[in-house]
Amino acid sequence: MGRSRFVGLPEARSRADYQAASDEIESLLRQLPGFVALHRLGSVRHPGISDLDRIAVVEAGHPVASIWSRLSPDVRYVAMHGPFLVDLDSFRARRWFTHLTGLELVAGDELPVDEPSDPARCDLHLAAEGLAQLELKLIQQARTGRVKVRSVLCQFHAMGFSLMLAGLDKDDAPEAWDFVDAVRATREAWFEHAERDRPAIAARLMDRAPAALHDALLALDRRLRGDRVVPAGSTAILRSPWDAVTLVACDEASFGAEFFRAVNAGPLAAAIARSRRMGAVRWRMARERAPVPARVLGLLTETRKGATELHRKRRQVITAYDRFLGTHGHGFSQIGLGGPFT
Repeated sequence: MGRSRFVGLPEARSRADYQAASDEIESLLRQLPGFVALHRLGSVRHPGISDLDRIAVVEAGHPVASIWSRLSPDVRYVAMHGPFLVDLDSFRARRWFTHLTGLELVAGDELPVDEPSDPARCDLHLAAEGLAQLELKLIQQARTGRVKVRSVLCQFHAMGFSLMLAGLDKDDAPEAWDFVDAVRATREAWFEHAERDRPAIAARLMDRAPAALHDALLALDRRLRGDRVVPAGSTAILRSPWDAVTLVACDEASFGAEFFRAVNAGPLAAAIARSRRMGAVRWRMARERAPVPARVLGLLTETRKGATELHRKRRQVITAYDRFLGTHGHGFSQIGLGGPFT
């Protein structure tokens, strides 16, 4: 990451700023057509770094206009991303494709949850999707030469959740868990450091990210021993927003070299990083290959094979939710990470 440019560094905000932003967002979400329920997810542990996660549930038959452009710039900064929108049927089936712990009902009705036939197997899928998306983010940052610091502090904070879903402890993935601890410590102490020192702190943390993710992916692959192993070199083309990337299966012996080659910034990164537009153009034109361990790729692509009822159901639910957002929820964020892999 040494050639990258670090942008979007966290800016100090107060808890009052977060409360005001929450009030403004929630007021608009309650007015959505077909409104059913509104939930909060997560907490504001680190003002200026934490984002706001609000999930609105609506009836599927109503097109819903984005509220993002109606929010003030400061509220958009605090929120960091648009609120999540889910149709009623997808929200009831959410446990098949996401694991939303600690949901707090703000308004509307408490809704029943359709439990999956094999929750532990679903959790392995979620872990693989979470870790694979982190690799895709690293590849994108390497190619565009730009690291959005506040965003990655949130994204890499989520690595610990993927490790827990996979049932991996510190003995299984020591480097990955050490990195999760380092991310937590960085978030907690960020505003204690002088402003001029913060880019270097972010750079040191990001330098550790590839080795940590490599450790996590290999640990997950070992956790999947006994699963279907796709042949080395097998590929899977991803769907939007990662349709510029193809996943490639690697055996354990070759995975390390291929992985680090993919996620490290190349010689053009420093020049490209000077222009956000140049980086965006390069990424749109990219045809990237993301190496993953063979069993992990087998798990990620099982939803396409339809080999079992679990895999068919996951694909059905994720596809239906993608269709709803694509036709009725432009401009809203999506819960779950399975869309690109279905």
